[in-house]
Amino acid sequence: MCLQTSYFPDDHTGEVIAQGLQDSLASWKLREDRLVCMTTDSVNGMKDPRIDRAIGVCKKVVSAFSFSWKKRRDMAVVQAELGLPSHNLITESLTRWGSRQLMVERLLEQEKAIAQVLGADKKSRHLVPTWQDIDVLESMNKAPEEGETELTKQIKSNILNYLNNKYNDPVTQELLDMASLMDPRFRTTYIADDIVDGTKKRAVRELMSLPAEKSKSQPGCVGPAPRRSC
Repeated sequence: MCLQTSYFPDDHTGEVIAQGLQDSLASWKLREDRLVCMTTDSVNGMKDPRIDRAIGVCKKVVSAFSFSWKKRRDMAVVQAELGLPSHNLITESLTRWGSRQLMVERLLEQEKAIAQVLGADKKSRHLVPTWQDIDVLESMNKAPEEGETELTKQIKSNILNYLNNKYNDPVTQELLDMASLMDPRFRTTYIADDIVDGTKKRAVRELMSLPAEKSKSQPGCVGPAPRRSC
C-alpha cells in the first residue's frame, strides 16, 4: 500500500530525504519514532551503450505515436490487417516499477505494425528500429525468462552483482527478514530455514519491549468525550 507519492526534484542527500520523510509523516499524522524504513536508489544494472541506444529509439517511437492521432489511427488499421492485438504502445514511467520492460515488450509485440506505419511517412521513417535495436530489446525482454543471449546473461549478471552489493550487509538482511516476517503475503517464505526461529524470537522480543500505550482518559472520568463527567 502506498500512502503518498511526492515530486522530489532536489538532490537526494540524507538531509533532504529525511526532511521529505518527516513532512510526509506529519501530513499523515504518523509518529516518527514508530517508523522503520529503508531507502535505496534506483540505479539499474543494465548500463550498456547498446541498451541506452535501443531504449532511446524505443522512447522516440512511443512519443511519435503518443503525439499523433493520425499515426494511432493508421496503427489500428495495420494491426487489424496483420492480425495483431489492438494494443496501444506503453510509455516508461520513472515512478512505475517495471514500466520499461512493459514498454519494450509492447514495442516488440507491435514491431511489424510500427515499422509499416512509420516507414510509410518519410518524416518518421528514420524512427523505425533497426534489426540491431530489435536484437537488443529482445535480449532485454528475455531477462525475466529462461533462454538467454549473451547480452541477456550480461544483464542478469549485472543485476545480480548490483543486488548483492546492495543487500550483503548483515544489518540490512536482518531488517529485510523482519519486514518479510511481518508481511502477511510472505511471512517466512524468503527467510533462510536456519534463521527462521531466531527471526521469530527477535520479533517477539522487540514487540515485548515496546512501551505500552498510555490511556488518555483521566482517572474517575465517566462517559465518552466530549460528554465526559468527572
